[in-house]
Amino acid sequence: MRSALLFVLALGQAAAAEDPSKEQLLGLLSGYEETASPDALRALSGDVPATLRAIVADPSLTQTQRARAIHALGWFPDDTNRAFLVTHAHGGNPMFARKAIYALANGWGDQAIDELTLALANPDVQTRMAAANALGHMGTPSAKLALEARLAYETDPTVRTTIEKQMGK
Repeated sequence: MRSALLFVLALGQAAAAEDPSKEQLLGLLSGYEETASPDALRALSGDVPATLRAIVADPSLTQTQRARAIHALGWFPDDTNRAFLVTHAHGGNPMFARKAIYALANGWGDQAIDELTLALANPDVQTRMAAANALGHMGTPSAKLALEARLAYETDPTVRTTIEKQMGK
């Protein structure tokens, strides 16, 4: 009986070592002046992206905590995270959409041009501005083409100014 109990305790400790705790990640994401750096997040052992996705899905947490977790997923570029971020980039929460746009640009660069181009047509002005800023910071020829194409259709003066600034006009 005692050996069975020790085995169960050892399994529990091994599982805890495999995944970073939610509290540990929340601590890193909750900095007032700065949040966790990509290096700090990558240094954690275990399945950091799964824990970040769990944070995003937890409605008991603040919008800011959840949004920072979305942004942090950009530092872990894989197919699962990309699909998760694309869903949020085109979802109903504008804050989450903006963070997902920046995460896609950070993690996938030119490979995310299609998603970022779609975000340029989002009904939310701030989301369109975030997409323009993300594309502008990428600075690649594909990103500049996407900005030029959107500028021809954009009617909001604030978004137009953002696009022009990102294009260097």
